[in-house]
Amino acid sequence: MPSVSQAKNASLAMQKRYRDDRIRYQELGKLKATPDNILFNTGCMLYWAEGSKKRNRCIFTNSDPDMMKLFVKFLLQCFDLVASDIKLEIHCYDDNGLGVDIIEKYWMDTLCLSRFNIGKTMLNVKPISAKSNKPKRVLLYGTARVVVNKVDIIQQIYGGIQKYAELQEPFGLDVNN
Repeated sequence: MPSVSQAKNASLAMQKRYRDDRIRYQELGKLKATPDNILFNTGCMLYWAEGSKKRNRCIFTNSDPDMMKLFVKFLLQCFDLVASDIKLEIHCYDDNGLGVDIIEKYWMDTLCLSRFNIGKTMLNVKPISAKSNKPKRVLLYGTARVVVNKVDIIQQIYGGIQKYAELQEPFGLDVNN
């Protein structure tokens, strides 16, 4: 049985290896970030504005179907992903007049994905404040969340953001950033 110090050293070595991998993936993203790579540029900037800032997975959420289509195109074309690499989560309200099946079909059709891609659908009850008589912006089809559980993808996106935005400090490498 390894000692406490051996286990700690092994853990630190693993953390260093994973951090080195993230740095290597960011460097690949910087190489892709050329002025003529418009789709890569667009996808990185969309992610910077609307994406989750996780270290190990790419999560992009929005209600705009055209923006979501463009982001899925970015993932598929710039990273040679296949549709099965993408999980789709949907968040919608229960009183929109549509059923969950119709909403899921809308997002699947819009994003050219299948039932296989559906991760989970969250059906929310509107809060009391949303039931007032004030006009509200209704998201008939809710929001879609595209999830890709691949460290290399998110870190390449971060590398692209760093290059395009001329950032001096990397982000997405450590727990704190």
